[in-house]
Amino acid sequence: QNSKHTSPTMRRISFVHPLLLAGFISIIRFCDAWSSVPQPLTSPVPTTRTKSSSSSCHHFRHPESTLKSTTTTSVPITSNDIPSESSSNTIPYNWKNQWYAATFASYLPNPSKSAEVTPISVFGNAMVLWRSEDNGEVYCADDVCPHRSAALSEGRLRDGKLECYYHGWQFDGEKDGECNFIPQLEKTAQIPKAACLKMRECRTVEGIVWVWMGEEAPTTDPPTQGGWMGEFDNLEDYIMNDFQIDLPYDHSYLVENLVDPAHIPISHDATSGGGKRENAQAYEMIVDQGSMSSNGFTGRYRTAEQREKNGDFIEFQYEAPGIIRQKGMPRGNDSPLRFGAALHCMPLTLGRSRLLFRTFITGLPPLLKLLITLKPKFLTNLNSCKILEQDAALITT
Repeated sequence: QNSKHTSPTMRRISFVHPLLLAGFISIIRFCDAWSSVPQPLTSPVPTTRTKSSSSSCHHFRHPESTLKSTTTTSVPITSNDIPSESSSNTIPYNWKNQWYAATFASYLPNPSKSAEVTPISVFGNAMVLWRSEDNGEVYCADDVCPHRSAALSEGRLRDGKLECYYHGWQFDGEKDGECNFIPQLEKTAQIPKAACLKMRECRTVEGIVWVWMGEEAPTTDPPTQGGWMGEFDNLEDYIMNDFQIDLPYDHSYLVENLVDPAHIPISHDATSGGGKRENAQAYEMIVDQGSMSSNGFTGRYRTAEQREKNGDFIEFQYEAPGIIRQKGMPRGNDSPLRFGAALHCMPLTLGRSRLLFRTFITGLPPLLKLLITLKPKFLTNLNSCKILEQDAALITT
């Protein structure tokens, strides 16, 4: 703790994020080759900071915005009946009054008196996360010191308090970002109340750190796997794998790409975890009647081949502003095999996004289950980023 401090930026090394994600249709293959799902490394996200005002502790304020939609229909939609994208209809939506999945809690540094902090960004708003050693709570504040607007993410915890690396001011997350130590201040002097952080509402639910970006106090709780996921509510019964990756394209493109199974056989032909060009075929895609609203929609899909065999659908749900869930029984009701996935798409900055991908599966043979449990993480990383690299080459052009 008393050793010479080195800025995280100077220590930081960029890594390629390993990832294996082929979209909805490849999840079927995932049931036979689940062990190829990776655990990537993390890398810094470029962010912007705004100068702090001299006002007392408060939550940041944001303007409203709207979510444009190509349709407002609530009747079933098949792949042949999708309305024109030229539709001028819109669905009002406040992007700021929402919870955003910032990171998996397991990706944060282990709590200690001198742990490093974690920079994040939502819509270009630079913030910093840190975890208390005393109670394990995760705190979030704007990434700007109220003193000279230095980036707090360049600092670290000292004696359990967030310390600015510029002048050594320390802030207490448990006391709503209150400044409790200024080295240059006389011991008898009082610290100004305005010398505090702009804190964000932050909660950890089911291992995911959520940040509220709204103007006022949260009106809802962070999303959970409950409800629509049904049998997956009790995640303790499933083998789970979490990983996240930052991508060089916009949040909107990320969501569109993940709900598009039709490109898999073409774009990822002969790619491990991808598809085969000769298997490109029609899809039966249905949006559930009455499900479409500003909060999202539910539906299901299957290939023409699966339809001819009267095969099961893959069910999916989109929950605004960026959660895609799916579940299925790839071998039918007679098999104990069940899989599910939750994909959290977060807007970092303009042209950059983050994906948090969680998979869960049950009903595997005991030997395969054991092999998956014992497989070293580094083996799952081999060649695992190729699919998203292939997507990025097309999406960013």
